Amino acid sequence: MPATLVTDEQYGLYWGTEKFLGQTLVQHGGNATGMTSNVTLVPQRRSGVVILANAEGANFFMEAMRLHVAQILLGQSGTDVNATLQAQLKVLGQDNVSVEADRLAAHTYKAKPGEVEAWAGTYTSLGDPKPTHVTAVGDTLKLDSGFQSIRFTVTLLPLGHDRFMATSQPLTGMVIQFVQKDAKRSVILESQLGTMPIAEAGK
Repeated sequence: MPATLVTDEQYGLYWGTEKFLGQTLVQHGGNATGMTSNVTLVPQRRSGVVILANAEGANFFMEAMRLHVAQILLGQSGTDVNATLQAQLKVLGQDNVSVEADRLAAHTYKAKPGEVEAWAGTYTSLGDPKPTHVTAVGDTLKLDSGFQSIRFTVTLLPLGHDRFMATSQPLTGMVIQFVQKDAKRSVILESQLGTMPIAEAGK
C-alpha cells in the first residue's frame, strides 16, 4: 500500500484539519445534486484554494487538485500527488484504469444465461427499514433500496464477475457487487472509501 499523503486528520466546527507534507491544512468539502466543492486553507502561506465542479461525486478530482495546489503553495516538489493517489485507489479498484475498464464493460459485456437472474430476490436493507428488492429485467437488474429512509431505484448493467454498474442517480457510475458466501448473500457498494454492504439475505 503506498504511503498516505494526508495524516493526523481531525474535525472541529465543520472544518477538518490534517497534515500534508509536514504542514497543517484546514479544509471542508461536500456534494450536492450536480455539484462537488472543496475549500482548502494553507495557514502557513496565508493562502488557500477553492475548487468547484459541475459534477456530483467528483471527490477524487477534488482530492488530487486541492493537494496539488497546496503543494505548489507550500513551495514543495518531488511528490507526484496524482500518481500517489492513483496507486492508493488501485488497491480498491478505483483508479482511473480500473474505472475506465468498468465503463467499457458496461457497454460491451454480454451476460451469460442465468447470470443476471441469479441475484434477483428480496434482501434485508442494512441502512434502511424497508427491504431491498432486486429484480431481473432482461439483461439488467433493477435495484430498489435506500439509506436512512431515502429510497432510490437504479438500473444495473452487468460487468461480469457478479459486478454491476448503476446507470441512474444517486449511484450513477458506481459499482454494485453481489457476493454469495455459504448460505448468505450480500449486496455491496464499491467506493473510493472501500466496500460497503447495503443489503443481505440468508444466514
